[in-house]
Amino acid sequence: MTALAPIALKIAPLVRMLGSPVDSEALAACRAIGWTLDSADLDWHNLTLVVERAGLPAVVEEPRQKPEPTAKPWQEVARDCLRRGAGRLSDAEMDFLRSMATWPAKPSGKQDRWLGAIAMSLGLEVAA
Repeated sequence: MTALAPIALKIAPLVRMLGSPVDSEALAACRAIGWTLDSADLDWHNLTLVVERAGLPAVVEEPRQKPEPTAKPWQEVARDCLRRGAGRLSDAEMDFLRSMATWPAKPSGKQDRWLGAIAMSLGLEVAA
């Protein structure tokens, strides 16, 4: 069971509505997906991981729990992810990891959650 399983039945019809030719309906569906994800303490990155991993071997599953803030310095976690994720991560994830490997300031909560989600999907230990 993935982290999205409990809300999958709520999100599925909303995803279909994203294709509506009526702009206000498509935007309303987008916002409703965001609110639904937020209510489950998830975000768009969690949803994207499930979509990107569809059809890949089970070894590259979406995280089963919301990642905790990383225990190691974020730069080290990002470098570990880059080493382990070559050929397995999307271009956006690789770009994000390259930027985080040299990020000078403390990551935002959203950055830390995405970094943790990527690390967990690669089987890396991220919390103490």
